[in-house]
Amino acid sequence: MGRFGREKAPPVVDNRWQMALRLELNDEDLLAELMSVLALNGCLTDRIAPTVCRVVCPRTWGAREARLEVGFFVRAWQMHHPGVTAVLSS
Repeated sequence: MGRFGREKAPPVVDNRWQMALRLELNDEDLLAELMSVLALNGCLTDRIAPTVCRVVCPRTWGAREARLEVGFFVRAWQMHHPGVTAVLSS
């Protein structure tokens, strides 16, 4: 018996690529800072261009939840960086 009274835990689906988002800033110098903030909040980031990074939220249940979570972190970060434009896309 498992920890929750089951024989085996249900398999975890590896859906990281389904939840990959593209984040573009208008300020190349601040992208690394935002990527660090996202990483501190459990997101995986990868710079794919000078002003663009890929963001994956492995703790979310789906693409919609990932987009909401990343959007929340980006908006909170933008409050401390007025004038920086961020575009989040799938």
